[in-house]
Amino acid sequence: MYREILTAVTGFGILQSLFFAIYFFLQKQSIKNKLLAFLLLAVTVRLSKSFVRYYLNYEHHLYGIGFIAFVALGPLSYFLIKAFLDSKFHWKPSYWWHFGIAIFLYSTCLILPLIDYQWWIWTYRSIIIIEILYTGLAFKLWYNNYQAVINELYSESKWLGILLLTILLVEWLYLLNGFGWQVYFQGAFLYAGFVSVIGFIALQNAKSRSHSQPNVNKYSNSSLSKADIKHYSNLIEQALQAEKLYQDANLKLPHLANHLNIPLYQLSQIINQEFGVNFSELINSYRIKEAQLRLCNSDDKILAIAYDCGFNSISAFNSAFKKTTGLTPSQFRKQ
Repeated sequence: MYREILTAVTGFGILQSLFFAIYFFLQKQSIKNKLLAFLLLAVTVRLSKSFVRYYLNYEHHLYGIGFIAFVALGPLSYFLIKAFLDSKFHWKPSYWWHFGIAIFLYSTCLILPLIDYQWWIWTYRSIIIIEILYTGLAFKLWYNNYQAVINELYSESKWLGILLLTILLVEWLYLLNGFGWQVYFQGAFLYAGFVSVIGFIALQNAKSRSHSQPNVNKYSNSSLSKADIKHYSNLIEQALQAEKLYQDANLKLPHLANHLNIPLYQLSQIINQEFGVNFSELINSYRIKEAQLRLCNSDDKILAIAYDCGFNSISAFNSAFKKTTGLTPSQFRKQ
C-alpha cells in the first residue's frame, strides 16, 4: 500500500510539472517564460527517469537520460533568476558555455561504466555538485532580490524561492544517493509535494499583473480623492528627497506607511498611481540617483556607496544599477 501511494503521488507531481512546463512555454514568448518552461521540463525528465526506474523497475534505454536534466538544472535556475531581476535580460550565445563542464562530464558518463565504475560514480557526483553550486548561486541572487520586494502585494519572489529550494533539496538527495544513502526516490516524492503549490502560486501571479507594470485600474473604487492623493504624494517625496529614508536598507512598505501615518493599502495605491511603479522600484530609483551622483563626484569605493545609498548587498546594488542605467557602477564611473 505504501509503495502504491508513493507511486500515485509522485506520478501526479510529474504530470503537473509537465503541464506547467507546457503552460509557460505557450505563454507570451518572453525569455522568463521560456527559461521557466525549460527548467520545469528538465526537472520532469529527471524525475520521470527515477519514477520509471524505481517504481516500474524498468531501466532499458534509460541509461544517462537523468544526467541530461542535471546538466541543465543549475544553469537554467541561475539564468531564470537573472531574467526576473533584469527586464533587459536576453540570451547570449556565450551563455551556452555555462553548460560546458557538465556536458563534458555527462559525455564521459556514457563511457566510464564500461571502463571503471568508481570513476563513473565520482563523475556522477561532480555533475550534481556543479548543479548544486549553480542553483545555490541562483538562490543567493533570489534572496537579495527578495529582501527588496518582500512587502510587495504582487511579488513573484515567493514562488521562485520555493521552486529553487525544492530543486536544491532534490539535487542534495540525488547527491546523497551517489554517496550510498538510500534516498533515490525521495527526491521525486518531495518535488511532487511542492509542485502543486509552486504551480498554483505561479499561475496566480501570471494572471494578476506584470511585475513592472502596476495595475492602476484596480483602484477605481478607492475612497481617496485627488486632493488626498496629491497631498500624500508630496509627503512621500519629502520623506525620500529631504529625509532620505531610502538610505535605510531595512526600509519596507509598512515602515514608510507608519512614518507618514498612511494606511498601508493607500500608500501602495498612491505609489502605483502617482509614480507609476511599485514600492521597491520607487525606493531603488532614489538610491540609484544618489549613487550616480557619488560615482561622478567622489572617489568613494563602490561598496561604500552601495551601503550608504541603502542597498544591503553589492550584488543587489549592481543588479539594480545595471537594470536602471544599462551599465555596471564601474562602467558608469569610467564613462
